Amino acid sequence: MEKRELQRKAQRATGREAETPTSTPSSPFIGRHEPEGRLARLGGNAIPIVVVTKCFPENDRQFTDYETKLQRIVADLDGSRPAGWVVDLRGNVGGNMWPMLAGIGPLLGEGDHLGEFFNTDGHSAWRYRDGAASEVADDGKESRYPPVAGAPYKIAGKPHVAVLIDGGTGSSGEAVAIAFRGRPKTRFFGEHTQGASTANDVIELSDGAAMWLTIGVDADRTGKQYIDGFGPDEAIRGAETAVPDGQDAVLQAALQWLNSATRGLTKPRAISY
Repeated sequence: MEKRELQRKAQRATGREAETPTSTPSSPFIGRHEPEGRLARLGGNAIPIVVVTKCFPENDRQFTDYETKLQRIVADLDGSRPAGWVVDLRGNVGGNMWPMLAGIGPLLGEGDHLGEFFNTDGHSAWRYRDGAASEVADDGKESRYPPVAGAPYKIAGKPHVAVLIDGGTGSSGEAVAIAFRGRPKTRFFGEHTQGASTANDVIELSDGAAMWLTIGVDADRTGKQYIDGFGPDEAIRGAETAVPDGQDAVLQAALQWLNSATRGLTKPRAISY
């Protein structure tokens, strides 16, 4: 990016110049900004739907607010005693992966190797423990990010999880999806992800310009790399605009799988909508 464009970008950030629209991945869900949660009912089962949105925190407080809100959504929905969950990552174009990882940590489960970066200088693993996400280098050095506020929530057992993805699932949103790859009792629904599953660094040049250089590739907990993203277990073309849950073919396929996989495993109580 040339120096002049960097200056324009800084002006837009301070509100002195209007932001010029840029091309974005195709997804009707990109406009979602805050984590959401709701319950669906199918075949007598209460199935929580957790929406993990993009996250661009500007400071530690916003970082903690996002992950804490996401964990509280999970905790509230867990009161329905579900055997299965839906994690919706559609339209999550990225931002900072660490608050997303910590926020959805109760469903991912604690672990020291939930995924990794294959970097130019070695590997670094993604860890989630005690309400905090961290990155651990080959030499054992840990970069620990701000934890959730209060006591972290924990889910008993290893529930079934359906993960929804589409062409708008990119960058850090893709990394969170990759963290679910290899997790037991997990199945992916929707469309191929964006293919921006890489780690990048900004190199400042002598004339004031900057170069974004790819220095690493995302990999799942088995070590499989995803330089071009990945496709779902069940490929289903999503609607071009946001539709109600009953008309959302991707969501309905996920609910049907969960209902079948968890039949007889849950004892839902009365739910108020």
